[in-house]
Amino acid sequence: MHKLVHALRSTNDKAVRDLAADWIERIGLPPGSAKALRQGKPTLLEDWLEISEMVGQLQTQGKTYAGAVDDTAAHFGCGVRHVQKCVKEWNELARTNWDEE
Repeated sequence: MHKLVHALRSTNDKAVRDLAADWIERIGLPPGSAKALRQGKPTLLEDWLEISEMVGQLQTQGKTYAGAVDDTAAHFGCGVRHVQKCVKEWNELARTNWDEE
């Protein structure tokens, strides 16, 4: 359990996320457990991690933030505002995790 938690907190690797999803399915969380695990925090936006990662990757390839947001919104078929919220959520979570270390 501790290894899984450490891996989830230290990587954005899809294989690790899949491993976590498999583990959660196997233990069969009862109804309401997801809310308890979030400790009352709201649910994350749909595809927030993939969206945030794509914006970051496009920026490292030289795109401006606005250009990366536009391209990502088009790729995922969602609005620019949704992409901006996902990036904001990612930044807040990253900042929180950074502060805890």
